[in-house]
Amino acid sequence: MPLLSRPSTLWLILVAVSASACQPTAASTVPPDTISVLVQAMTPIPTLALRATTTNETIPNAMQISTISIQASPSQITVEVVEPSPTMTENVPPTATATPISVVVASVTTPQPTDTAPVPTESTPTALPRIDHYLFTRPFPRSDTLIDYIDRTYPYGSTQSGAREVHLGADYANLRHTTILAIGAGTVVFAGADSSTRIGPDYDYYGNAVLVKHDALSPEALPVYTLYGHLEKINVKVDQYVTPGDPLGTVGDSGIAIGPHLHLELRVGGNGLDYRTTRNPDLWIAPYPGYGTIAGRVSSATGMPVYGQLVLIRAGERTRETYTYGERVNGDAVWQENFTLGDLPAGSYEVLISDNGNVRFRETVSIRDGQTSFVEIVLRD
Repeated sequence: MPLLSRPSTLWLILVAVSASACQPTAASTVPPDTISVLVQAMTPIPTLALRATTTNETIPNAMQISTISIQASPSQITVEVVEPSPTMTENVPPTATATPISVVVASVTTPQPTDTAPVPTESTPTALPRIDHYLFTRPFPRSDTLIDYIDRTYPYGSTQSGAREVHLGADYANLRHTTILAIGAGTVVFAGADSSTRIGPDYDYYGNAVLVKHDALSPEALPVYTLYGHLEKINVKVDQYVTPGDPLGTVGDSGIAIGPHLHLELRVGGNGLDYRTTRNPDLWIAPYPGYGTIAGRVSSATGMPVYGQLVLIRAGERTRETYTYGERVNGDAVWQENFTLGDLPAGSYEVLISDNGNVRFRETVSIRDGQTSFVEIVLRD
């Protein structure tokens, strides 16, 4: 298994820069050296209650879950945060698989309920199997000068430790004029400035934007849309049909953005104009060949989701980190997750939750090529 790379000192420098502005260099994967000088950018989302998208019933797993007794250890954990450097030679085609998903569950005595907040207006199945739905490619080609992976300093559901508003999309930090590609086949339903049509929390929020209604449906049989925001130029028109890799426009900083970048949102249901219908792109954009995704749900002993919890993903002596989503962020209808970390090289990883050096959860999870491994964690007092 490829080891995660990049010294922690560089990560600390990148975080310090992103805290002052927001978007830019990815903290999860090694960016080209030129990206370290990019102006940081952001897409803030106001504080408000988003419509929940999870169902009221427990979703069955694709395979039987075995209960594992977790032994907490009081030992101190030393964490070195670094970034892996994914490698690939071409875009990944959309895939879907019914292969059983890796699932790990902490020791529990009662079933774990899902969120019980109101569901969307469209009817959804009460139970969906945990099967991957990687329907899309990436908005940029793989090259030595472009970034085609999600910025991990401000990923979906993140608030940058409270410094920003909750983020409902994925950001890609690339230079101005960089061509943006369609990630799936579909029809353009909006193309232009959002100064007179509201597609976000306010007018003129995403600036020049493109909204595509895709041919593929979501696992719950709802329409799927992708939104591309802050464009410099738009190269498509409403009702135009696009296929994966077709140019949509170029990177810019129109709307509310500091510095050029692409803000990508994935929306499910409705007419695509409601920004409150977003989902996590990590679970829809196919991993690199040889890479996979980890997703999970952290709950309390009473079954309530735990928000803002630091989750450590460790390979050997190298560790990456992510946080659980806040209550204003939609989980996936299939996974009902509250954290993800994408583009992990296939192999074995330790998943840990530690408070002040005390381990509250630790388990080894296998990341498989092109698949999602799911971890369900219950924290006891």
